[in-house]
Amino acid sequence: MVAVNAEGTGVSDQEAGLLAASLVSGGWESAAGALAAFAYLTLTTIQDGTSLYARLCAEPALIPTAVDELLRVAPNSVFGATQPRRVARDVQLGDVLVRAGELLIPSPHLAFGSGAHICVGAHLARLELQIALQQLTQRLPSLRLATAPENLRGRWDASVIRRPDTLPVTWN
Repeated sequence: MVAVNAEGTGVSDQEAGLLAASLVSGGWESAAGALAAFAYLTLTTIQDGTSLYARLCAEPALIPTAVDELLRVAPNSVFGATQPRRVARDVQLGDVLVRAGELLIPSPHLAFGSGAHICVGAHLARLELQIALQQLTQRLPSLRLATAPENLRGRWDASVIRRPDTLPVTWN
């Protein structure tokens, strides 16, 4: 089917094949990296004496919102979905006028891009991450790190996909 559609648009079989392969590999690596990073962050972030992981175990209805919040605070890419953006023209955001040239940090995350540059797999990735966190918290509520967080190494700045190299965990 890809070859038939590509043929009608002037795209070669090789180009179509490379696009299909990049979509599959890009979708797998980024979702797997995000899940590892989310597990690390939820296990190591403590609020009111409880890890975020334990809270998601106790309140699974929070998982869809948690996925978006995790994507916002820990973007999957080193390109930093929440890096400050320079405003191209004056824009009114609620009660605040942001002037051209000023910097702002987006609140709704841009982890999947926006507009013409939005990730074609954004909806699938959100769903994958939600289901994965639901299954992980449901099946392994006693999950915890098997090593101290400072012993973990990761690809936080040196790789396009941010993730821990390994995430040793244990459970009861």
